[in-house]
Amino acid sequence: MLFQESNDCGYKIKEYWREGDYELRNLEEMSNEFADLFYTNVNSTNSICKAVCLERGTPFSYIKYPIPPKIYNGGERSLNDWMWKNCQAMEVGFISYLDAPAFVYWINDQNERIKIADLKRGEKNTFWTKTFLGHKFEIVHSVTLKIIGEYVVEYNAFFPLGDSGSGIHDEPNEEEEIRGVLSHEWSRANRVTRTFTELGFKKGRMPDDVWGSIQTYYYNNKNHYTREEYRGFVVNWHEVDPQFIGMPWGLKGYWQTRLRELVQNWIGNNITLENTDIYGMRRYQDGARLLTHVDREATHATSLIINVDQRDVREPWKVEIYDHAFRLHEIEMSPGDIVYYESAKCLHGRMKPLQGAYYVNLFTHYRPLGDPEWFLKPNPEGTVEPLIDLNGECYEADGGEKVCESPIVLPTLSPSGHVVGDDSNLFQYWKQVSPAQ
Repeated sequence: MLFQESNDCGYKIKEYWREGDYELRNLEEMSNEFADLFYTNVNSTNSICKAVCLERGTPFSYIKYPIPPKIYNGGERSLNDWMWKNCQAMEVGFISYLDAPAFVYWINDQNERIKIADLKRGEKNTFWTKTFLGHKFEIVHSVTLKIIGEYVVEYNAFFPLGDSGSGIHDEPNEEEEIRGVLSHEWSRANRVTRTFTELGFKKGRMPDDVWGSIQTYYYNNKNHYTREEYRGFVVNWHEVDPQFIGMPWGLKGYWQTRLRELVQNWIGNNITLENTDIYGMRRYQDGARLLTHVDREATHATSLIINVDQRDVREPWKVEIYDHAFRLHEIEMSPGDIVYYESAKCLHGRMKPLQGAYYVNLFTHYRPLGDPEWFLKPNPEGTVEPLIDLNGECYEADGGEKVCESPIVLPTLSPSGHVVGDDSNLFQYWKQVSPAQ
C-alpha cells in the first residue's frame, strides 16, 4: 500500500499498520508527484488523506490506473475500514476433479482447522469465499483424510484440484449436428424483433483502470485453468478442449457494472440496462472454433467480448458478426480490445479455426431493465434505424438508371462478401472455411 507521508493521515496509517494484521502487504511512502498520478481524475483536495492499494501482479504500465475502490479519497468511510476491506480483502475459489469429495478448511490464528465447505466434483460445485491476505486454507481428501492442497492467500485466486480430463472424441454425425445447430440459430436470430443500433456491433477499447484490474487477475491466475464442461456444437469441444479460468463473484460483478456504462453509452440513454451474466475467462486452444449463433434472448440483449490475452497467433482470429441486413463482418481484436454486439439478435461466431497457441476471452451481458421479454417487442420511439441499405440516397436518373449518392463504406465487411439469406447459407459457409480433411 502507498501513502503520502506529508499528509496528516500518514501517522494514522502507520499506527493502523502496527496495530492491524496486514500480512503480505508492504507499506511504502509516495511523493506528491507520484500521488498526483492517482488523484488526477479523482475529486480530491490537498488536505485529504491520500492512499492507494496496488495488487500483486499489476502490470507496470497500469500502475497509475487502479480501480476507484483501491484509491482512498476521504469521505464518510474511515481509513481503517478502507484499509481492511479494500486492501486486505480477497476472494479465493476452488474447483475439484478429484475421485471423491474434499473438505475445505480455513486455518485460524491458533492453527486450528475450521471446516467451511464440502467440495464436490465439477464446475457447478465451484466454491468461492471471501477472505484476507495471508489467510491459510487446506484441502483434505474425504476418504484418505490426506492433505491434498495447502494455500496462503496472496491475491484473488482460482485453484483447480485434480485432472478434469479431456472431452475430445470422434463425432460420427458432425455435419448433421452442425447443420441442425445453424438452422436453429438462424431461426432464433429472426425471432428477435428489436434492435438498438445501426449495425448491431462496434469495436472499442477497455478503460485503463478496468483493464488493469482484469490484467492483474489474469496474470496471477493465467496458469490456473481447467477444462470447461461444455456440451453442444457451438464450441467444437469434441475436437479441442475449451478451458476456463474462474472469476471471483465480487470482482467480476464490479467489472460488469463498470463496463455496463460503456454499453449504455453505445446504445443510448433512452434504454436503461441491467446486469444479467458475465462469463469466462474462456481459454480457446489451437484449432478451436465457434459456430455462428446467437445468445440467450431473455438475458443477452447487449454484450461485450473482451480480448484478455492471445499467444503465438499465426493468423488473426477475427470475430465474425452479421449486421441487421445479415452481411458478414470480420473484426480483428488485440488484448484490451472490446466488441460491443447485440448478441441475441446478431449472428456471431468464429467459423474459421484458431491458428495459435491460445486465445482468452471474457464475455459480459445486459438487457433492458426488468424486461426479460424485451426481444418480442417493437423498437421504442427514438431507436436508431438499422442500416440496411449501404448505397446512401438513391434516385432514378434520366433513362431510368438508378443512381446512389454518398455510398456508405464499412471497413469491417468481410472480403468474402458473404450475406445470409437462409440457414443453408450458414452451413455452406461453414463447409467453405472448414479445414481440408
